[in-house]
Amino acid sequence: MLIWGDGTIVTNYYVLRGCMDFAVRAGKITIRDVDVIASSFEMDLAILKPKKKVMKPVRLCDPDKLRIGETVYSIGNPLGEFENTFSGGMISGFRKIDQNDFRYIQFTSPISPGNSGGAILSDECQLIGITTMSRLGGNDFYFAIPINAIDEVRKESEGLKTVECKLFLFAQNAYINDECRKVVDFADMLLKLNPRSFDGRFVKAKALICFPILSSP
Repeated sequence: MLIWGDGTIVTNYYVLRGCMDFAVRAGKITIRDVDVIASSFEMDLAILKPKKKVMKPVRLCDPDKLRIGETVYSIGNPLGEFENTFSGGMISGFRKIDQNDFRYIQFTSPISPGNSGGAILSDECQLIGITTMSRLGGNDFYFAIPINAIDEVRKESEGLKTVECKLFLFAQNAYINDECRKVVDFADMLLKLNPRSFDGRFVKAKALICFPILSSP
């Protein structure tokens, strides 16, 4: 989902989970030269910037003006087969989940696997958030990350080199894949670029704690 005028795209982190290579597709155009601007495993967000701009950004909604009962629409690719599926529903609540500081938007517009990272739009076609998860065991338990929370992740990454963000993402994905040597290699590359990088030190320490044999000479 293209949000900002500079070509920045946002999706769910788990869409890139475990990946060492990825591309952005817009209609029939595929762009493989993509920078990682920021990522947050905890918030399930990845912010990307293709080197080539091929889309216009969506208009953004002020999340503070949202109210329960408002009509919303979701767009996605359910099951990875039905691109640009459009469905409608309403906002049914604002929920604080886990340890995140923001409140998720709960809505009733049905989503399926493959919808993650898709847009949730107001009835004025303004973006209010992106879909992120549903809860099993009941109906209408669908949730979106609000646009203001997404913008906070983007602002926190300002000043970081895009290569640093990509190396950190690759290090996390290598950790998920149990490729412990790659974790350390990516972390070392990150620390070479920025010796003070907390992300680099954190992911390397995590790898060495879980795979202590790597710290042996």
